[in-house]
Amino acid sequence: MKATWRMLAGRRDLRLVLAAGVISMTGDWILTIGLVYRVYAVTGSTVASALTMASAFAPQLLLGAVAGVFADRWDRRRTMITASLLLAAGLLPLLLVHDAGQVWIVFAVMFWEGCVQQFFSPAEQAMVPRLVPADELLTANAVNGQVANVSRLAGSALGGVLAAAGGIVAVTLADAASFGASAALLALVR
Repeated sequence: MKATWRMLAGRRDLRLVLAAGVISMTGDWILTIGLVYRVYAVTGSTVASALTMASAFAPQLLLGAVAGVFADRWDRRRTMITASLLLAAGLLPLLLVHDAGQVWIVFAVMFWEGCVQQFFSPAEQAMVPRLVPADELLTANAVNGQVANVSRLAGSALGGVLAAAGGIVAVTLADAASFGASAALLALVR
């Protein structure tokens, strides 16, 4: 445990990348869980809720391998910043969703978010080895994995609360803010 804290204390850019990742992934889970909840609340349809999840995860199957190849060829920091900004902008159509007839917008936005996310994740994973020496890579990867788990836990809980309290607008704005914060932190990476 001390080795982990020592590694983080001495690696400013690693801390920035991990912080950007935890904020961005927390926002992703806020949006995903919040939208699944709101879609069900608006439509009363478990099928519509399932399609919301499927729309978010289908791009992993369609683009996962291809996006990783591009992310390896592009500047990782720039790819992550651009993806964060595209993810934030892609949320705007959700502000138009007010009733069950507009749920198709949720599916389209979730598909877009899933597609862009396929470029962010491999760029982040490939960036971590460049930020630590080889003897600290195992620890850095373990911390990065924990970041994902903490984000999933916190984001899912917050997504349900925000969706219940403020609806689609609240989860949309929370996720957009997470992408803005993530892009700002990544811009500070040297």
